[in-house]
Amino acid sequence: MIRRAIWLVLAFMAFAPVHAQVFPEYGAIIKHGAKPGPFRFPTVPMPQARQPAGKEPIGDIAFVHRGDIYTVTLDGKYVRRLTTDGRNAFPIWSPNGRYIAFSKAVLAKGEFSSAVLYIITTDGKYSRALTKSQTGRAVYPAAWLPDGKGLVVGIHWLDSDVGPELRVVMLDGKPSAMYQKWRKAGDKAGFLHEPASRDLYEFTPGQAAAFSPDGKNVMLTASTEQFVDSPRLDLYRMGIDGSQIRRLSLMPRGWIKCLRWHPKSPKVLTAEEHHPEGAEDYAGIWLRSLDGKILKKLEDAPTASVSGIDWSPAGDHIIFQRMDAGYRNLQYPGIFAEMSSHSSIWVMKADGSGKYKLADDACHPNWR
Repeated sequence: MIRRAIWLVLAFMAFAPVHAQVFPEYGAIIKHGAKPGPFRFPTVPMPQARQPAGKEPIGDIAFVHRGDIYTVTLDGKYVRRLTTDGRNAFPIWSPNGRYIAFSKAVLAKGEFSSAVLYIITTDGKYSRALTKSQTGRAVYPAAWLPDGKGLVVGIHWLDSDVGPELRVVMLDGKPSAMYQKWRKAGDKAGFLHEPASRDLYEFTPGQAAAFSPDGKNVMLTASTEQFVDSPRLDLYRMGIDGSQIRRLSLMPRGWIKCLRWHPKSPKVLTAEEHHPEGAEDYAGIWLRSLDGKILKKLEDAPTASVSGIDWSPAGDHIIFQRMDAGYRNLQYPGIFAEMSSHSSIWVMKADGSGKYKLADDACHPNWR
């Protein structure tokens, strides 16, 4: 059964200062102050703990608590609250660590209507919508482009059997030359796609993407068939210029919902969900090679998420979220504020050992 999802998100840029940059026309720049607490992150020693430089705390982990975006330093001492409206999810750091992209729920008559992509400066002073609200459309961040000038985002159409889509959001609102090369590569591989909308440039049916540390390659999920007829998203890899595209693995009745490329080694971290015909559904966190082969299953999970897994900067630890087995609203856009109360954030070593909990009532961790 195709599950409806609400995962939205992100994008930001390399600019200074924020108000002097070229933005897409959707949404005015919002200036506001960063708020302290009330969430108290535990003081459990975290891998690679370090003190922030100077007076400005460095938020090394972004996460969500009760629908708001927070950052916390690796030693757990410095916590900053970036949003206050309780309608936010799926934060992802920009490549230069100065901005965070995330999804924000839009309400209509008190009900969830859509989710749009936002960015915010990590000092909490400025935020901006990068996509417009469209009823029934949820946008979530999949990956920043290596140059920080845009994002690969996922689209989910609510209350619809239409499958997820991968699109590109550029910070200046225009299609990039790289995107045009991707489209040509996708056409050659037989990817399905619809005409570009005014604010989002579709690439293929898909859900996850990750770039190599050197920015030369991209791994993503895509499909050559209508999702409603064949609910699967296969794993592909290609050069960032669209060259040498090839399918790595077939995913019949299953899909990778989140991809994270290891910062130093030839492997990727995946959050996957599978619905085999005539057998029990299963989901979890896996290690795969760059050829798409499964190396190891690291964690069982009742539900995979489009966010919630990431490598530490050195690649020797993994941060991830655990969710209540009975909580299904993660797959349907209800209230973002609910999600963290059914989740907890954990850390484990890169081989899956040494698991320990960092915090309850928190979700969608992303390591800078």
